[in-house]
Amino acid sequence: MGDNLDLLDGKSTVYLDKRDKVGKLYGATEHRVERPEDLLPVFAAANSRTTCATGAHDASSRSHCFVVLTLWRLLPEGGVRMSRFQFADLAGSERQSDSTGGEGSAADQMRKVFEGLVTNFTLLMLTQVVEVATRNQKETGRTGHVPVRRCDLTMLLSNAVYGRALMACVVTVSQAPRNGTKGWLATQWGEKLSALRLGSRVRPAESVASILARARSGVRECEAALRKINPGKFARIRQALLRRHRHELEVVELLMAADGSASRGAGKRAGAEMAGGAAADGSS
Repeated sequence: MGDNLDLLDGKSTVYLDKRDKVGKLYGATEHRVERPEDLLPVFAAANSRTTCATGAHDASSRSHCFVVLTLWRLLPEGGVRMSRFQFADLAGSERQSDSTGGEGSAADQMRKVFEGLVTNFTLLMLTQVVEVATRNQKETGRTGHVPVRRCDLTMLLSNAVYGRALMACVVTVSQAPRNGTKGWLATQWGEKLSALRLGSRVRPAESVASILARARSGVRECEAALRKINPGKFARIRQALLRRHRHELEVVELLMAADGSASRGAGKRAGAEMAGGAAADGSS
């Protein structure tokens, strides 16, 4: 229906792999966050999403926006657990009569109408997918087959649809009387989402050796493939995979280095406490 753009990389194109039940984005920039201030570029990027004036709002969102945070944690027993937090700010549905407005040429106005139609269509597809999932869960106790490949939005939210992730949904409702019907429909939509059942368990930890082996193998495979294939979409996907594997190696190495520093620091503190206790006991 439209392009998927990377807001952290000047709105470059990213590719959504729909071959599996869970959509995978290739080419999205991964920004390492170690301190609170490291989130500022992420906030700035999210604020750069496309907006424009319409008949309903001065700055109407013309797209859905996703921010994904991956938390890497090195466990005491040596494994690594990755937790994924996905934040989605969905553009609201709009009347076709409200899609136009503000300054711009006839072509700009038509683009706004098309963007509104795409937004309405993707929200409709998400509603239908959620209805199928909740009906299957009610009738059979299982999510079963759900047509998540209907659009990119349903693919990106497929983990929640299949009950593999905890989900919280905030529905914003207009107080304007003319939007009463839209507000009622929005609350009905939120109620349908709340009926989804969670069927997942805690993601198991993975050993450091396994992550390193997989990432190194992926680096070798991507480098070999890039030497053979011609420039184009598949080359860019391989380049994105190569960056992801290198990022995994970098993160694991940082975790191991931080764990080593923490262990040495804990050892020094314990030694100091033991030495202080012995001195106090001897002086009495």
